[in-house]
Amino acid sequence: MISETAIIEISVNRLIYNYKFFQKLNKKIATAATIKANAYGLGDKEVFKILYKNGCRNFFVATVREGIELRYKYKKGNIYILNGIENNKINIFKTHNLIPIINNLEEARLIINKKIYYGLHIDTGINRLGFNINEINNIIIKNDYLKLVMSHLASSDDYKNNYNHLQNKKFKYLIKKINRKRVIYTLSNSHGSLISKDFLFNMIRPGIGIYGGHNNSKIKKYIKPVIKLKAKILQIKK
Repeated sequence: MISETAIIEISVNRLIYNYKFFQKLNKKIATAATIKANAYGLGDKEVFKILYKNGCRNFFVATVREGIELRYKYKKGNIYILNGIENNKINIFKTHNLIPIINNLEEARLIINKKIYYGLHIDTGINRLGFNINEINNIIIKNDYLKLVMSHLASSDDYKNNYNHLQNKKFKYLIKKINRKRVIYTLSNSHGSLISKDFLFNMIRPGIGIYGGHNNSKIKKYIKPVIKLKAKILQIKK
């Protein structure tokens, strides 16, 4: 039998504490949880269960496979697929009650008129995934099955970076263009949620911050580390 020489200890209480910190930023909006990549290595199924019990109803994962595996275990809660359709059959989203985040016109053409709820990812400046604002048309944004519109900040961990405000301005322009009150609008991740209340809209989607991760001193003041790595001392030499 092979015995482990190191273990990772995960604090459920601190996980809950961090999630509730983000909830308290504005109790009138939704606080989603990003649990892609197996909840950053902590176990997506376990984290889903814990956070759902503490009021989380919206979860973001990267791939369809992640979403299906979660849905086999949990029937409740909204599960958004950040990578979009991924060349899968459209019906897989309806079968497993998953919500794809559409990133381009090709995906939009596949899903429009399929009576499947979807989200839109708009690129306001990170230049990764998402539509260009000029590509958005009424067929996409006036569809009854449009559930969510999102973008992503490129420099959210640098609070003094004016680029955050430029992206926020573009996102506000987009909201005005879409003009749909029942659609969810979300821009901020963990760090972005702390820039100012002007960045919260009606949903935030913290990820690494829930697990105690951070990249600046401001957020460090408010969240707690969730994991500890413990190992045996194999030898001490004098």
